[in-house]
Amino acid sequence: MLKLLLTAVLGSLAAGACAAAVLASPWWSAAAVPLLLLALVAVHDLVQRRHSVLRNYPVFGHLRFAMEALRPELQQYFIERNFDGRPFDRDTRSIVYERAKGTDAEEPFGTELDLYRSGSEYLVPSMAPRPVSTTPPRVRIGGPDCTRPYDMALLNVSAMSFGSLSAKAVRALNTGARLGGFAHDTGEGGLSDHHLGPGGDLVWEIGTGYFGCRSDEGGFDERKFAEKAAHEQVKCVSLKISQGAKPGIGGVLPGAKVNAEIAKVRGVRQGEPVISPPFHRVYSTPSELVRFLARMRELADGKPVGFKLCVGSRREFLAVCKAMLEEGSTPDFVIVDGAEGGTGAAPLEFVDNVGLPLGEGLMAVLTVPGDLGGQELTDDRPLRFALDRSVTRPDDPALAEAAALLNSASRVTLLVGRGARESRAEVLAAAERLAAPMVLTLKAKEGFEDGNAFQVGQTGLIGNPAAVHALDHGDALLMLGTDFPYRDWYPQGCKVVQVDTREENLGRRVPVDVGLTGDVGATLRALLPLLEETADRTHLEDARDRFARWQEGQQRLADPAHERRWTGRLRSALDNRDHQIRPEALAAAVDAYAAEDAVFTSDTGMATVWLSRFVTMRGSRRLIGSYNLGSRANAMPQALGAQLWAPDRQIVAFCGDGGLSMLLGDLMTIRTYRLPVKLVVFDNRRLGMVKLEQEQAGLPEFGTQLDNPDFAAVATALGLTGIRVTDPADLEDSVRRAFETPGPVLLDVLTNPEEVAVPGKPTVSQGWGFAVAKVREILPGGGD
Repeated sequence: MLKLLLTAVLGSLAAGACAAAVLASPWWSAAAVPLLLLALVAVHDLVQRRHSVLRNYPVFGHLRFAMEALRPELQQYFIERNFDGRPFDRDTRSIVYERAKGTDAEEPFGTELDLYRSGSEYLVPSMAPRPVSTTPPRVRIGGPDCTRPYDMALLNVSAMSFGSLSAKAVRALNTGARLGGFAHDTGEGGLSDHHLGPGGDLVWEIGTGYFGCRSDEGGFDERKFAEKAAHEQVKCVSLKISQGAKPGIGGVLPGAKVNAEIAKVRGVRQGEPVISPPFHRVYSTPSELVRFLARMRELADGKPVGFKLCVGSRREFLAVCKAMLEEGSTPDFVIVDGAEGGTGAAPLEFVDNVGLPLGEGLMAVLTVPGDLGGQELTDDRPLRFALDRSVTRPDDPALAEAAALLNSASRVTLLVGRGARESRAEVLAAAERLAAPMVLTLKAKEGFEDGNAFQVGQTGLIGNPAAVHALDHGDALLMLGTDFPYRDWYPQGCKVVQVDTREENLGRRVPVDVGLTGDVGATLRALLPLLEETADRTHLEDARDRFARWQEGQQRLADPAHERRWTGRLRSALDNRDHQIRPEALAAAVDAYAAEDAVFTSDTGMATVWLSRFVTMRGSRRLIGSYNLGSRANAMPQALGAQLWAPDRQIVAFCGDGGLSMLLGDLMTIRTYRLPVKLVVFDNRRLGMVKLEQEQAGLPEFGTQLDNPDFAAVATALGLTGIRVTDPADLEDSVRRAFETPGPVLLDVLTNPEEVAVPGKPTVSQGWGFAVAKVREILPGGGD
């Protein structure tokens, strides 16, 4: 092994050098000594058992530890900028050092900070500043029950315990407090002579260990507390509930550190570990806490008493506020510590993840209404929720510009998306005023499809010729609450006005002449009075007529009797020679039998195509799908979530066979939770959308065929109702039975795998590619 070889080589070289130094020349000692030391280090590394790195890489492993030791210095002196450090950067540390030494602490040439960064803070200068006071500002600490209030400086020394800090450090801090006229918090380690000696004002902090006023059993000793609190230098007393450095986990001082002096200060036995528990013995409820604080003030002869905490639950702090009102007593101050931490040590998991940061904690405490705790809730009080959202609209000049553009156009088309669903009345009024056909995105079917004399369906691959014609033949496009992503389907050469609440959406998909940031409803209410009524309704009527003819053609495809007519027989000879069930017929039947308040979900792919064309979002029907992300196999899990959300509503999932087969395990979830969902499976044994895309590109079908089980039999085996349909004559009765059957139902319908969904604007290249693909599929070997 290499480590043994390295040790042997070093040993051999060291032995040779030593021999040369003895036999040949003493000058060989210069090489012999280092080589001998390296050989001894290598042997030591091999036999030691503390570090596996050294055992595996003798001698060289020490380089890793050397780099780890150098890493903080390299980071600090060569990588970190003056304002990057945490929690205090180099600029802050430097200015503290300079001011502590009394040297200059001014910086020339301005700030190094990026004042335009997010979250940048600054002080507001006054145009009429007042003379600076000759005495430092102070704030009075002491409530109505405090008989000996204390005027405290605004900046003071925070809590650091004796024991954690040396005696000299404690004396230095207190001396600084005396010289500067501010207070020194003792920390929870007790009140020592080193705190009292220099003569600075003190805030005596008492934690869960009650050090300095501790009974033999570890509890709170009132007599000892009163004696210590009587010191003239003790100006305030603070009960520590929790702190940011080690929030709520207590602490342990090892016995080896408990010398005679620390033992005397803390009131513990010398040489034994000292445990600070994570809880107080003197209270367990908010009311008990408030009463104990009042008792501490009484024992301290009226000096200010408060408590310190790192805020966790705001509800708990509100409970303490309510207890103050109920008990008729309040603390004189509250110290808020932040989760950023301090000098105390704690496990990394607690340091990084427990408690609110200082800013959030202060907000939680300072924003409590003074009379909140005294309010009572009656049992019959109705629930109230703030459901209103903020509403904005563009300014008047922008609206005037948009109105001028629309008024100058003779043929306006609306493209309406989900963002306009809450503004149906305003959108319909705009369509009426402009005599504009309304093209809907798929997500706008819900809210705009039913009872709308202006809508002409969808555009895109799942759309229809009427919607495409309305877009292409307009000279102005008004986009309302939509970020329709498919750029190829936008019209060319027309003026565009876009309204959206998100400014980043304006012009993202198509160049926009006027972009209006605001709520669709509020914007249209301000825009409508500026719009002139369009007398010529030819554009609207032409689009609606085309849409009606297209819908009639689609309904013929969904009619089983169509297969018996000569046009149907001709079409079947091309794409349905086995006379299998048309997916159009299945979607139309589901639309007929589904409830008026049904919630529909659909898998990405052909299932969405059939839903968009044959299911009408009438009544209070809802539509859910993965229409932006294009996730696979989403229909069934979304249906499960919708059923749990609305247990009394009918949930219908348009499932592709590929998507369903990916998540068959969820059938067990349906059974376990008795979810009465209706799963409609378009079982064409294909990845239908992938197949269609391949053929439109001139490629023969490849890798899209599925070897499906009998999904109905699988559902039956798992305790669900399974219905399998293979004959077109049985389709309508089977769909009706599926919706009339209580509980969960899986309707497995074998549909025609060769069905083609013609897009709203088929191109010559698509048609040619489809023809080439079909020829290649028919030829032996797939046309290779």
